[in-house]
Amino acid sequence: VLRKIDLFLMQSKPDADKIISLGAPADKVKVTGNLKYDAAFTAGKKDAPDAAELRRGFGLSREEQLFIAGSTHPGEEEIILHSYKALMKEYPALRLLIAPRHIERAGDLANLCKAHGFNCRLVSRLKEADQPLKQVEVLILDVMGILSEVYSAGDVIFIGGSLINKGGQNPLEAAYHSKAILFGPHTHNFEGITEELLVAGAAVRVRDESELTDKVKHLLEDADNRRQMGQRGRGLLESNIGVARHDLELTRPLLV
Repeated sequence: VLRKIDLFLMQSKPDADKIISLGAPADKVKVTGNLKYDAAFTAGKKDAPDAAELRRGFGLSREEQLFIAGSTHPGEEEIILHSYKALMKEYPALRLLIAPRHIERAGDLANLCKAHGFNCRLVSRLKEADQPLKQVEVLILDVMGILSEVYSAGDVIFIGGSLINKGGQNPLEAAYHSKAILFGPHTHNFEGITEELLVAGAAVRVRDESELTDKVKHLLEDADNRRQMGQRGRGLLESNIGVARHDLELTRPLLV
């Protein structure tokens, strides 16, 4: 079957080696890079959020910091909440925003937050007046399609699906906004990207709740390190864009 295909455009050398080992003709295999870099850059550029306006909408003052846990799953949200509770003892002005991977779980997540003793609010209900936003410790993102924008308002970003064995979610949206990034040990769905972020010094891997708390603490205390990590992540993203154009150039002769 593989010999019937005219061209294989692979993300990396290991991917190319794998497809060749399965029977693809080596002369038809080319390494062009990961299209997710182009996708993250294009989406981020299109959204062009106003981070300061988002922070005001979340009820944040200039002195407050925002810890965002994006694309989270059951099993790791408990870990994040435990970590946040520990962090609040030293950083009472720290707020948490959790974006569940599946927004239909927002209600269950709100109940979980309340069970842990937190005041919480769904982002879709920010303007409800039953409780001042200043008293809301945990925000829950229950609106589709705006997580990339929301990342721009954060100080430290944790990428979910990685503290449990889900394989992780895409960290490049946070990298676009030049944010300090953390993720857990399970990132096999984005193995190449997470490894490149780690090598570039743009992200930190944590193994458990204790390490998550410790690393977030260090990042909250070191604005220069956060900024440098964010700059390295954005630089890595920008250095990898152009894959889509290259792929088009290689496939165009097959279409005429």
